[in-house]
Amino acid sequence: SVRVNSNINAEFILSDGKNEETIKTGEEIVIAPGTYTITPLHRYENGLEAPEPITITLKDGDSKTLNMDYKDVTPPVIEVTSVKQSKFVVGFGSFTVNGTAEDNYSGVARVTANGRDAGFNPETKEWSITFTVNKRGDYPVIIKAFDKAGNVSVKQINIRYAPPIVLKLQPGNKQFYVDGEIRVLDSPPVIISKWGRTVVPIRAIVEALGGTIGWDPVQRMVTINLGDNTINLWIGKPQAEVNGVMKWIDESNHNVKPIIINSRTMLPLRFVAESLGCSVDWDPATKTITITYMSS
Repeated sequence: SVRVNSNINAEFILSDGKNEETIKTGEEIVIAPGTYTITPLHRYENGLEAPEPITITLKDGDSKTLNMDYKDVTPPVIEVTSVKQSKFVVGFGSFTVNGTAEDNYSGVARVTANGRDAGFNPETKEWSITFTVNKRGDYPVIIKAFDKAGNVSVKQINIRYAPPIVLKLQPGNKQFYVDGEIRVLDSPPVIISKWGRTVVPIRAIVEALGGTIGWDPVQRMVTINLGDNTINLWIGKPQAEVNGVMKWIDESNHNVKPIIINSRTMLPLRFVAESLGCSVDWDPATKTITITYMSS
């Protein structure tokens, strides 16, 4: 008799060259003495590769049990579920990549990202890794998942590390902070008391956000570019052009306008910042202005 054992439920063909008979995993059948070839009925089963055929010879009274295990040849499946970015403070930031890895049979042994262990959890199928960076920009991440059968899958993603840029400044203080790093303005922000508005020398602020600024001495016009936004402002004019549309700098107070103080061009801070896509917050307790820009 012959019995075929396998690591999955499968069917096999017994052939003596003239006759064939089908036998299933775990089944035992009685066959006549002779030489037989035992061949898996299907080359692949659920992503597993069948073993090679085996030839056996049976004599009178022989009883043989054969092990014919299928091999895992399918690499794990990698998924990236989220990318979380930290703030960027004083030349330091980080982003965390989270994901899953699953294997159809042998199971995932480990996951790496850029050659580092990504802490794969076999119970939850999850992995996670954090990268420390010293600047904003694009970072390639190569993820590899290894299963216990030796198969490897590779997935590459490109992370754009672009957390918010945070500026903090105070009226009367030439120092300001960009992501916690000290910078210096040409002159301090000034609160124009009759307007109740703050004006600033804008170049250092715009450049800290990644924008550019130009000056037309003939028109006495300042042009600011940041991302998809362009603003034109004129000294002494209470209206500005934002992306081709003329707007009041302050709808509730038409006296608010760019001015020159001590030979420095000073622009209304809130209008410029918000027109560039920033949020502006004022803390009366510390007299601190916080500008937050979600860079792209």
